Amino acid sequence: MADTNFLLERDALNGKEGKGFAIIDGKKLEIFRFKNIQLKATFEQVVFKVVGTVKRQRKTTGIDMMGSFVVYFGMREWSRMVKKFLNTGKHEYFELQIEMNDPNSTIGAQIINIRKCKITECDVLKLDVDSDFLEQAVSFTALDFEFIEQFNDPAEYGSNNYTDDYPIVIEKPYPGKPVVGD
Repeated sequence: MADTNFLLERDALNGKEGKGFAIIDGKKLEIFRFKNIQLKATFEQVVFKVVGTVKRQRKTTGIDMMGSFVVYFGMREWSRMVKKFLNTGKHEYFELQIEMNDPNSTIGAQIINIRKCKITECDVLKLDVDSDFLEQAVSFTALDFEFIEQFNDPAEYGSNNYTDDYPIVIEKPYPGKPVVGD
């Protein structure tokens, strides 16, 4: 078998470990009801054609940031934003701060601030005879995000070619730096 390093299971993040906060009207609220959240970047591209080839190239001309989350019903802020728009015509912006942190992992935490969020779709009311727990789905756009803290590289990797009973330890995970024990 080839001598390749691999990720140890402890550094695969547990999706249940983390926290979420919303910053609405300058108030930071911990969101205890998160079931899931995601933010996606979609690159807008146009086809670029040129004489001399049948190959179609794509040029990036923009980016859309769209996200969604599901919370358990009971946090009034999301429905309140919808009602505020209905009453005033003003779309309210908010921020989200999401921390991913699995204490069993060696890669540490990652904290991301999602900026200038605006609701695009929101469950305002729901009753469901088949649901044990009512959920509220919210979709949003965002203008930007920033890393407050980023993950580290794993402290060590597994190997298919052990010289002893321990994984390979990485001194400093810089490109070109040799692995200890090579």
